[in-house]
Amino acid sequence: MSALTASRKAELFDFIQKRRLAVVSTNGRDGQPQAALMNIAVLPDFSLVFETICETRKFGNIDREPRVALVIGRDGQETLSV
Repeated sequence: MSALTASRKAELFDFIQKRRLAVVSTNGRDGQPQAALMNIAVLPDFSLVFETICETRKFGNIDREPRVALVIGRDGQETLSV
């Protein structure tokens, strides 16, 4: 995120912080996409945090393949894809 200005970083942080839900997309064992609506939080370093239990499909998917996609902002026209 070093290419972003300080004001743009603040704007993005504010956008994420005001939204408590995101769609988290992972790949299942068979390679098929799976998505789940999750509660999220953002830390000052822009780390995104969400919680799940180890018995869920998403936990197994992330354990196998930690690359995920998130869409934040389901209200209104603006969204942020991460």
